Amino acid sequence: QLQTNLNYYTANLFTDYRFRLGVLNGFRVGGGVNFRGKQVIGYRGADTIVDPSNASNAIDNPNVSAFDVVTADAYNLVTLTLGYQLRLKKKLKANLGLTVTNLLDYDKPIYYRTLQRPVDGNLRSPAREETPSFYRYINPRAYTFTASFDF
Repeated sequence: QLQTNLNYYTANLFTDYRFRLGVLNGFRVGGGVNFRGKQVIGYRGADTIVDPSNASNAIDNPNVSAFDVVTADAYNLVTLTLGYQLRLKKKLKANLGLTVTNLLDYDKPIYYRTLQRPVDGNLRSPAREETPSFYRYINPRAYTFTASFDF
């Protein structure tokens, strides 16, 4: 069995480049991606179906087992960075930076747990299935401006 709340795959790729010559001398541009693959958030072992011999009872769902997983979707988070370094005096340099996190404004819920719910939302049915329920959101797109000085 796979442990819950662990992603199947994760990958991070970040890079930046500082221009040292020409018109763009002193500028820096960079970016990156955090990839989070599907995540196991539960198992289907407690799923039930309506008992064929008594419609008011539920029995174990024979089509799933304790090894059938419920997963949360994969997602990407993209970051962009921009910077500029300028010399103010002989020994005084200013470093200006702009970072944009969640550049693509990913706003879907990220599920991390499950609970039992009525199959097809039918509250009269005793059948239940494991479904994603507890979730969180990624912070929306944000801009951070920084300034530092070297002397």
